[in-house]
Amino acid sequence: MKEKTKKYIKELSQRKLVKNFLLIFTGQGISSIFGIISTMIIVGGIGSEKHGILIVVQTYATLFYSFFSFKTFQALIKYLAQAKKDKNKDDVKLYIKWSLFFDVCSLILMFIAGILLRNPVIKLMGWPEEMKKYVVLYLITQVFYIQGTTIGVLRSYEKYNYVVIGQVITNVVRCIGYGICLLFSKNFVSFLIAEMVAVMTNNILLIYYTYKVLKQEKLLDFYKVKLKNKKDFLFEPPKEELAVKLLPEIIKAELYSIIIENQVSEHASRTIAMQLANDNAKDLLNQLQLTYNKLRQQN
Repeated sequence: MKEKTKKYIKELSQRKLVKNFLLIFTGQGISSIFGIISTMIIVGGIGSEKHGILIVVQTYATLFYSFFSFKTFQALIKYLAQAKKDKNKDDVKLYIKWSLFFDVCSLILMFIAGILLRNPVIKLMGWPEEMKKYVVLYLITQVFYIQGTTIGVLRSYEKYNYVVIGQVITNVVRCIGYGICLLFSKNFVSFLIAEMVAVMTNNILLIYYTYKVLKQEKLLDFYKVKLKNKKDFLFEPPKEELAVKLLPEIIKAELYSIIIENQVSEHASRTIAMQLANDNAKDLLNQLQLTYNKLRQQN
């Protein structure tokens, strides 16, 4: 029984899915430890209020990226798998080029919207005026945030170790940067710069690892491929899948609309009937009042 159990555990540990899970789980655990240490350092250095301002600056930049993001990594993972299965390198290159194109568009839109809206947003939220320059500085670091293409490529070629290494190194750099700020300069700008360096480190590492994978797979010339229409990739989900999902919802909406309209019609009829009855009662009251006045004058 023990031998069977050991054999099963050995076979399980050799499976890619389990290996990747253990790798990601371990990496996230290490990253979390350094993340907790970094939080303790920054709160001890500039206090929870200033730390809150840094989080607000990060959230502001991330919000615009999320709003303008095309979520290219999802489509890239899906369609690269099919192109790899078909051994169609031209399609692989085309998907990567489209993904990069949309990522760049997202970053440009994010940066422009973030810059244009910073003044009204800061004024509306009642944030300090100094937030304007902090927001601009952090938005600059996001310009290299090409995570859709990089994550999509790395996951498609099962290079989870690169993603994990990038996360760990980023958190180590952040922890060291915060530590240096705590020792030599306990001011907000120093910690902001340390955070920017950590974010840039993560972005540069992802770009480097993606370059490495593309070089290994001989896909570095993907930029030479001419962009052409790929409806399934450009419009997610495909129309057949969309029709299957939307049709039941449309039917539900129509049925709900019919029921609501029926109830509205019933209530409207009651309202009109009550209004007519009220008007008739007023007319009758006026007639009786008039008759009463005539009889009173005659007497």
